[in-house]
Amino acid sequence: MAVWRAQNEKAVEAARAKQEEARASQEATRAELEELRPVWEKERVEFRENFEESKRKTDQILVELKEGRDERRAMLEALFRVMDRLPPPPPNLRSA
Repeated sequence: MAVWRAQNEKAVEAARAKQEEARASQEATRAELEELRPVWEKERVEFRENFEESKRKTDQILVELKEGRDERRAMLEALFRVMDRLPPPPPNLRSA
């Protein structure tokens, strides 16, 4: 019984030592996290600002593309109207 009690006490002490190690490691990790939190917040704000600017530029490009598409459509319509006014080609003209 004394042997069992001694082994049990050794096991309990080993478990306590591991628990203290784990606590110390957790506290160190927590302290490191608190040190990095301002850096993360700053990076987060920068990322958000860059994202917003990128979104604004993308919207601007899309608007320009739509305007270009509208201009192209208007030019094609004008070209077809001009072509409609031309006289028909002579019968001896061959198409390629």
